Amino acid sequence: MGLSDYYGVILFYSAVLLLIYYNRKKFEKQATLMYLYKTKIGLKFMDAVSKKFGKPLKYFGYFGILVAYLGFFLITYALLLGAYDIIIDKPGAIGGSPVIPGLPIAGLGITFPLIIGWISLFIIMIVHEFSHGIWARLHKVKIKSSGIAFFGPIMGAFVEPDEKELVKKPHIVQHSIFAAGPVSNIVLWIVCTLLVIPLVTGILSMTQAEGVRIGIIQEGNYPALNSDMLENSVIIGVNNDTITNYSSLGESLDKLSPGQEVIFKTKDNTYSMITTTHPENESKAYVGIWIYDEDRKLVNDTLGNNLLYKVMLWLFELLKWTAFISINIGLINLYPIFITDGARMLKLNFEYFIKDKKKAFEYWKTVNMMAVFIFLVLLFLPLLRTMFKAIVSLAFL
Repeated sequence: MGLSDYYGVILFYSAVLLLIYYNRKKFEKQATLMYLYKTKIGLKFMDAVSKKFGKPLKYFGYFGILVAYLGFFLITYALLLGAYDIIIDKPGAIGGSPVIPGLPIAGLGITFPLIIGWISLFIIMIVHEFSHGIWARLHKVKIKSSGIAFFGPIMGAFVEPDEKELVKKPHIVQHSIFAAGPVSNIVLWIVCTLLVIPLVTGILSMTQAEGVRIGIIQEGNYPALNSDMLENSVIIGVNNDTITNYSSLGESLDKLSPGQEVIFKTKDNTYSMITTTHPENESKAYVGIWIYDEDRKLVNDTLGNNLLYKVMLWLFELLKWTAFISINIGLINLYPIFITDGARMLKLNFEYFIKDKKKAFEYWKTVNMMAVFIFLVLLFLPLLRTMFKAIVSLAFL
């Protein structure tokens, strides 16, 4: 994508920055690079929900603690494993990447849509923060304010409980309040995934596949990259086989052997390459492409069908991205990096088992610093390694 593809994104974020600058006096600075815009929006709603559904929500909150700890260990293990794979430079290992509406997601070859992205983020933030507020009110903890927050350039939302009241509550109550946000994101992921099923069924019934779209051309010494094949290309042929869907592509690729010449035909071009061995199975052929989606067209292209199809596609994209971002935000919020819900839950445990508060804090701080290091490895080591390889290759030209 060239600069011209980002004009709308640049204009959008410029308008947002101007709006923030114009209202800068309404923001409250609380820590380094942390600015809060406090309101009373939603506080009455949190009260009403907590009063109407108090008993079942309390029990669900206690069950949510178990779910949160399962998520805590799952995300910690996944990030540790990911960081290890990146450190040893394992083929196919992918680092982390910030997800910003309107910009491509590094390593995935897809762009997080601007408008749908912000709508999905808004839904996710409201569900997450209001859940904290609802569970706080369930346990008679005052909510002082709600609003939007900026952690440097990153925007988020917040609900501000009365910390003096919160710390006086039993540990199980504090755990349920901290767990409420991430667990609500996991529930939102489940709900969106379930809603996607009838939409996908409807879309498939109205369309037919006519090719398979490439999501990622893998970095490294792989045939697809060396052939200059482009991401987002739609494969319609492999050698003499016609490709219409995932199944036909899979069957064609299974016929290939390492070291064999293969011709990929896309809607825009033809690419010739020699297959290599699969990184995880030397008996299989490999070209270094990751598939994103089937390319589909409407069967009965009437005005009514076309409109319905576009609405269904838009809803599908919204639910798909809301589910994807929600589960990731929920799990990342359980990873212990100082300001997350997982970090606060971990702090409670250190304080419970280590009666010396100063020692408990030091141990907690050490664990968080290690977690931050792992996070930085995922974010920056692949980029630094790529830059280093580029500099070395230039030096030997």
